[in-house]
Amino acid sequence: MTTALTLITSPLYTIATSMQLSVIPHLTIYGDVKPEDVKKKGVITKSFDSLFGKDIEKEKTKQLPGKTDNPLSTELKFEITQPKEPRADLMKASGQVGLNKPYRAPVYRTYWECIQGLSKQGILGFYKGNGLRMTHIFLYAAMRNHISYSLDFGDDIFRKNSFWRDFLAATTASLLLHPLHLIEARFILQNRLPNFQSYRSTYMFIIRNYTEILKGITAHIPRNFLLAMTGFNYFSSVNIFAYLGQTLAFHTLAYPILTAQRRMECQTTKMPGMLPLRYIGNIHALGLMWREEGVKGLFRGYFAYLLATSIVITVVPIASELMMLKSPLYGNYEDNYDLYQDVMSKREKRIKEREQYSKQKEAKENSEK
Repeated sequence: MTTALTLITSPLYTIATSMQLSVIPHLTIYGDVKPEDVKKKGVITKSFDSLFGKDIEKEKTKQLPGKTDNPLSTELKFEITQPKEPRADLMKASGQVGLNKPYRAPVYRTYWECIQGLSKQGILGFYKGNGLRMTHIFLYAAMRNHISYSLDFGDDIFRKNSFWRDFLAATTASLLLHPLHLIEARFILQNRLPNFQSYRSTYMFIIRNYTEILKGITAHIPRNFLLAMTGFNYFSSVNIFAYLGQTLAFHTLAYPILTAQRRMECQTTKMPGMLPLRYIGNIHALGLMWREEGVKGLFRGYFAYLLATSIVITVVPIASELMMLKSPLYGNYEDNYDLYQDVMSKREKRIKEREQYSKQKEAKENSEK
C-alpha cells in the first residue's frame, strides 16, 4: 500500500528534498551572485524599485563630466563590461531557473522556484529517485518487521510493543539500507536532463563514488529514536486525531536531522552538480544551518514533507483496516468458505498446541518441585 502510494507522494517528497538540499549560502560562493541578490523580491516590489530607480546598480555606473553642479541633471552611464555569464543556449538546455547555473547544485529560494526548476526537467523531474524510494520502503518494512518479531523475547526490555524493540529494529533496517537512502538523495539533487546528469544509473554511482556510500549514516540513530517515540500512548484514549498529531509532532522534531543528513549525503568533490564540501558532520551541519540560515534553514521543504507524510499515515492505516474487514480473518466469510475453514482449522491447531505446551510445562515444574 505504501509503495503504491509513492506515485502520489513522490512529487511532494521530491520537492521537500530539493528544498532541503538548497543551501542558500552556496549562491554567493562562486562570486557571480551578490548577497543582496539572494533575497527574492516580489513583482510589486520590483515595480516600485524600477519606478524610483532603486534597481540601478550604482557601482556599475559613472557620472558624466560637466553636470556635477546640478544633481537633478546628473546622467548615469552604464559600464560596458559586465561579469561573464554562461551561454544563453547552455542555460536554456540545462533548464535552470532563478540564480542557478549549469553544472552546479540547484539552490531554490522558494517553493515556486523549485516547482519551476523540476518542471523544466519534464514530468519525471518530480519522480527522480522514485524507483529507489519504492525499493527502500518495501525492503525497510520487511526488514523492520522481521527484526521486530525476532526481538519479541517477552521480557522487560524487548517485550511486545516495546520502545527499545521498535527503535532497534528501525535503526538496524535503516543502517543496512542506507546506500539506497543516499543514492536517492543524489538522484533527486542532480539534473536529469541529457548532458547535465551526474549519475545515469545506480551502477554508475557505485563505480564512481562507492567510497562515499556511508556518508550521513549516523543520523539514522537519533532520527529513529525520535520516530520510535510515536509508539508511546500519551493519552488515556487514542483516536485518529491524537494518532495523527502525535506522529506528525515527532516527525517535525526529527526533520532538521533529516535535512542535515541529506546535505551530508550529497557533499562531494568528485562529481559536478552535487553540493560542495561545507559540513564536517551531522552535528556541525545542524549548528551551521542554524547560524547561517536560522530556523528556515532547518525546516526548508517542511510543508511539502508534512503534506506527504500526512497522506501516508492517514491513508495507509485506514486502507489497511478496510482491506482487513473484507477478509475472513475479520468475519467476512461469504466470498470464500474454503478459506474460512482453513483459517479456523489452523486456529484450532494453534490452540491445541498451546494447551499441550502449557500442560507439559506445568508437569515439568511439578516434577522439579
